[in-house]
Amino acid sequence: MAINRAPWNALVDDDGSNLTGSVWNKAAIATTLLDPIDQLVGPVQTWTPTDQSGAGLSLAGSLGQYQQCGRLLTIWAQVQFPTTSNGAAVFLGGLPFSNTGINAGFHTTYGPTRVIHLPQSGVAVYVLNASTGTQLTNANMSGVLLIFQGSYIVT
Repeated sequence: MAINRAPWNALVDDDGSNLTGSVWNKAAIATTLLDPIDQLVGPVQTWTPTDQSGAGLSLAGSLGQYQQCGRLLTIWAQVQFPTTSNGAAVFLGGLPFSNTGINAGFHTTYGPTRVIHLPQSGVAVYVLNASTGTQLTNANMSGVLLIFQGSYIVT
């Protein structure tokens, strides 16, 4: 999203007397501050969470968004698990970028309290039990709507 430049357009350069206008040099602000900031923060984009557990689950209604600021990637996702008795460990893929090899944790914002964990150098996340830290199975997440967010450093 580009910066709203309406306030910048309202600035009046000083006439040299230091008594009128703004102390800011508008041309310098535009090229050395505003333009680089515009390029630093990327637009909000979409990604689709996918089942990587090997169970072939259809995660209908699942969606995700992300925004990148330099090497920092922030993601949001909503995952609707189908009703299943499959015992494979939950592994959600489809992340837009791989991380740098640093473990990252995510915060559950809706649904049962879970810990979302991005393993080192991965493009998928595990879902862990918040109390025990053990990885949950698809059967544990059967019918659950999980909404989470988190940030990690991309490669």
